[in-house]
Amino acid sequence: MIINAVSYARFSSNNQREASIEIQQEYINKYCRDNGLTIIREYVDRALSATSDNRPQFQEMINDSRSGLFTFVVVYNSSRFCRNIQDHLRYRSILESNGVRLICVNENFDETTPEGDLMANFMMSINQYYSRDLGRKAYLGCLETAKECKHVGGPTIYGYRVGPDQKYVIDEEEAKGVKLIFDLLEANYTSKQIADILAERGIKKRNGKPFVVDFYRFAKNRKYIGEYFWNTGTKKNKVFKYSESGKVGETDQVIIPNGMPAIISEEQFERVQRILSKKRTSHPTKGKYEYLLSGLIKCGNCGYNMCVDRNINGNGKGLLRLNYRCYSKNARRCECNTKDIQLEKLDTYIYNLLTNVLLNERYSKSIYKFILNKIDKRCKQKRLEIDTKWARVREIEEEIQNLVKVLAGARTIAYQEIVKEIERLSKSKDNVLKEINEIEDNLNEMPSFTEKTIQNNIVEMKKALKPKIVKNVKPMLTYLLDEIVYSNEEIQVHVNLNAYIGSSLHGTFKAVILEETDNVKKVENQFKQKLTWNTLCIAT
Repeated sequence: MIINAVSYARFSSNNQREASIEIQQEYINKYCRDNGLTIIREYVDRALSATSDNRPQFQEMINDSRSGLFTFVVVYNSSRFCRNIQDHLRYRSILESNGVRLICVNENFDETTPEGDLMANFMMSINQYYSRDLGRKAYLGCLETAKECKHVGGPTIYGYRVGPDQKYVIDEEEAKGVKLIFDLLEANYTSKQIADILAERGIKKRNGKPFVVDFYRFAKNRKYIGEYFWNTGTKKNKVFKYSESGKVGETDQVIIPNGMPAIISEEQFERVQRILSKKRTSHPTKGKYEYLLSGLIKCGNCGYNMCVDRNINGNGKGLLRLNYRCYSKNARRCECNTKDIQLEKLDTYIYNLLTNVLLNERYSKSIYKFILNKIDKRCKQKRLEIDTKWARVREIEEEIQNLVKVLAGARTIAYQEIVKEIERLSKSKDNVLKEINEIEDNLNEMPSFTEKTIQNNIVEMKKALKPKIVKNVKPMLTYLLDEIVYSNEEIQVHVNLNAYIGSSLHGTFKAVILEETDNVKKVENQFKQKLTWNTLCIAT
């Protein structure tokens, strides 16, 4: 009886010899001959790590297992199949559900027995440990190399090459191209014009092809002013996942000014950045929608931002339906039970609150009294805090005096200990006095304002709301509102009170307006509730 099988071999580095694949296949073929198995296909992944399942031949083999053409997958050892325990168990389970058994030639445990299953799981743990330990060592090696401002690996940026000591040196020929690009950007040339000029002068990329890149992005690289950096990408794009302590988590970043030779002066670099910034803001990205509360509204359940969900209504009419939705649902970051809310209803409520109450001159007196009351409470708290700290100062002084009295009759060893304690107490006293001075400075900096001040600021802020379009209203929302917290039970609008008085108080200075979510959801078309300052529920 012919028993069909397939083999899978893998190696993870281009630096390994091709023989490593051949040796794996040699052992696999010998095992199959000795055990009456016929290899009908060989799957091979070259220079790919088993810590990831993103391997073309591996995935093709898993898919082919559904065909019923083979009964066994034969590998040299379990580390060639997967180094990650979860992936190993998952894909082995898929094979088994397709009637295919995994055989590891060098670890041929009988997994039908408890002992064999134990040893197989033990070897998976060993493989995963080896992989993670190897990654940690590689990361720490790269980190040390980066701290010495040396080239860690990969291609160097245009304009530099790696010297004998592994440090960056300027490639004089390429540096001419870099300088020309910055000069042209500073002269307000477009990317196409710059590419044409480079082509005319015969300046090409390192691979011999003409420049067709986004020069704005090219010119933001701070290595051109001599700033060495490594591992500074966003968390999503970072390659290394081991911290210096060896634990999985946030990676270390290395940023060293003057860590490499500069091609461009800092002055020219900053001038170019200002020019690019103006160009970017004057040419906003096309195709992106701007919504009134985007960037302001957060989920009260999990803390993630709320985003706009655009759906075509499934009632056959094909209507576009816009909802604010917790981002964690779209990104599948966590299980969040916060329900969506119609964009139109929440936008209308916030706009109504803004125009009818928060920016209504009729309520300037109520707002003025409210702010005065909050400032008075804050001042009382600060003065109480000062009194408490002065009491602590007196306690410290009394402790110091008692220790000074003990000094006269103290032995040498005890004398030294007492002096140290006095020094410690003296430093503690100085710190408390410093805190008192800071609080008193804050009290002295309390702004002076009148009801007229608030009226004038309301008028100025209200001007920005006309015409009623998002690009006019949103800047005022961002200025007046710190954030909007939405949950299934209530909507919290955090109002920045500093906007009314035209100056900034230390610490958070806001009012939180509460509204039941159902009140907003149940209203049809427009939010018709009569909002006034006196009917608002404000958590102070």
